[in-house]
Amino acid sequence: PRDASADSSFFAQAASKIGPSSARDLGGGMEPLQMGPRFGKYKVDPHITHVESNQPARPLVAGTRAGLALSRRSESLIQHLLAEKATMKEHRVSGKEAAREMLRLLQKHFKPIDGYDYAYHKPSHAWSSKILSRDDHYQPQLAPSGTAPQRRGTRCNAIQLFRSLLYELATEATEYLKGDEMMLELPSPCYVLGDLHGNYKDLCWFASSVWRMGVDMCPARLLFLGDYVDRGPHGVETIAYLLALKILHPSRVFLLRGNHELEAQNGGALYGDRSLKAQCIQLYGGHKKKGTALWETFNACFDWLPLAATIDGRVFCCHGGLPRALYGEPSRGLRASYDSRSILERIAAIPRPLSEEAVDGDGDPRKDFVALDLLWADPATANEEAQYALMEKISTTGGVFDAEQRPLGPGFFPNATRGGNTVVFGNEAVSRWCASTGLSHLIRAHQPPELGIEFSKGARIITVFSSSHYCGGHNSAAIVLVSEGMLRVATTSQETSALMSPSRETTYVVEKEVDPAELACEEQPISFTAVARRSSHDMHS
Repeated sequence: PRDASADSSFFAQAASKIGPSSARDLGGGMEPLQMGPRFGKYKVDPHITHVESNQPARPLVAGTRAGLALSRRSESLIQHLLAEKATMKEHRVSGKEAAREMLRLLQKHFKPIDGYDYAYHKPSHAWSSKILSRDDHYQPQLAPSGTAPQRRGTRCNAIQLFRSLLYELATEATEYLKGDEMMLELPSPCYVLGDLHGNYKDLCWFASSVWRMGVDMCPARLLFLGDYVDRGPHGVETIAYLLALKILHPSRVFLLRGNHELEAQNGGALYGDRSLKAQCIQLYGGHKKKGTALWETFNACFDWLPLAATIDGRVFCCHGGLPRALYGEPSRGLRASYDSRSILERIAAIPRPLSEEAVDGDGDPRKDFVALDLLWADPATANEEAQYALMEKISTTGGVFDAEQRPLGPGFFPNATRGGNTVVFGNEAVSRWCASTGLSHLIRAHQPPELGIEFSKGARIITVFSSSHYCGGHNSAAIVLVSEGMLRVATTSQETSALMSPSRETTYVVEKEVDPAELACEEQPISFTAVARRSSHDMHS
């Protein structure tokens, strides 16, 4: 605590609480608390203790009775603030303890249900009703707002202990997320997972197959592409597991934001009892006030999630797709003013916390919608591209579709499926993206392919989905490994191995330069390496 360089902001806070009048009369009483060459942003030595803002520091007369009295009070206040800071540091350590306890609790007391067959919205796991002694468990130091702290030695069941950890877990995870950039730059090897949507069973399979011995023993980083909640039966447990991993392994686990990490999506209006908000309320036995407070805590955490990542400077990752603001010229009404920054610089410069209003651009069609597209955009199907190409051709002969007034750049079209201000992007947009950024592939999530993995636009766009049997369907789950210049795919489907021959290994290569023009060729032979799949007794397609 005597290190002024480490504690400058803290002691500046102390100075503000003392006030200029008290600081002016501290006298010699401050001498035992000298902290080095700086006191916040003000100079300090044994004879200069005046810290009033916007005035030069000046010597004070020490030893007066009033000065000594104020000195004792000020010294007591600073000692109190030192103790408060020590408590905060202790709380930071306890955050990791809470994360370890959360993982242990989920593993030991959140058990799979026998005979689970992936029926839509039926739970795959259930909490144990065993009574636990709190003497044997971690004690959260800060109780949730409005609740009484649990006394050590009291007894509770597993779900009560789970609830008591969630607030501290979300608050602590927020601090770690603040340390990440809006656009992460990661080296390979890196596992990339798509939507989970509360599918805790599949998350457990990935954990037992990919990081079975623990994240610290896993040879690759873990990158999750968002949509952790809603629709599935265990959204709260799924996000609790991931936040615990982030706290314990902040440099190896990375969480991106999906469109379901927005209040409008997970707030219950669209998905009812399958929403995160409804599941938070159910967790508290239907107590709406407590459940809503937990839901708000989670969304405050989500506002700090990054939107994108690059791997090896060649593979771009996000939840949705390419932003229409790729084009810098202010043509076609794309935006009100010209921005000379590259599209990657603009993504990295998006401020946080990122509110839902900022994502939507307040509905203003002149906005860039960079965040919106990263969360919502989809690759255009061949039929969509052909349809819009025909409409543009008709417009040149006097048709009603005026491409010059369309508020989108070349290769971007309105998303008829999702509506609103969302878009789809075609081959022209992908080619322009690769040429302008030097990136060769986009790994995204947001859509559930039948086999859990799908390739489009000359295999430059890879869609990965990591929740099987989504919404009662029969899709598989998948994971992508980016390593050694290759994209390797693991999936729960037994059919995928027949589609991807292990003998052909032509993917992106980081050791040599790749001409984006070559990547635009639809006939380029691109295939992927050997496929791993889960055992048939654990999961069948």
